[in-house]
Amino acid sequence: MAKRLDRALGDVAWQLRFPEAYVEHLARVYSDHSPLLVRFHAPSDDRLPRPFRFQAAWAMHPSFGDLVATSWGRYAPSLTRKLHHVQRAATEFNKSVFGNIHRRKHRLEQ
Repeated sequence: MAKRLDRALGDVAWQLRFPEAYVEHLARVYSDHSPLLVRFHAPSDDRLPRPFRFQAAWAMHPSFGDLVATSWGRYAPSLTRKLHHVQRAATEFNKSVFGNIHRRKHRLEQ
């Protein structure tokens, strides 16, 4: 069984300083290790949308359950469209209720 051992590490302070950073696993050429490339800024014209991430804090908010039920209850021809409705509603909910928590956390730490 193979395990991936090639990793890049950064602590919270580093992630707050470079929030757009990401790691690319490059192709192996002469070694059994994959070279890693850490990029600090995504090219502005090729920016990919950030992947959706569920935040545990949402589940603790009293109105989030109703938001999910309402979004899920909307007509959609497929399961993926229903999930898309919930994702879109959760993203808007996050912006309106929580705002940018990383920016607020950074300000508090300063």
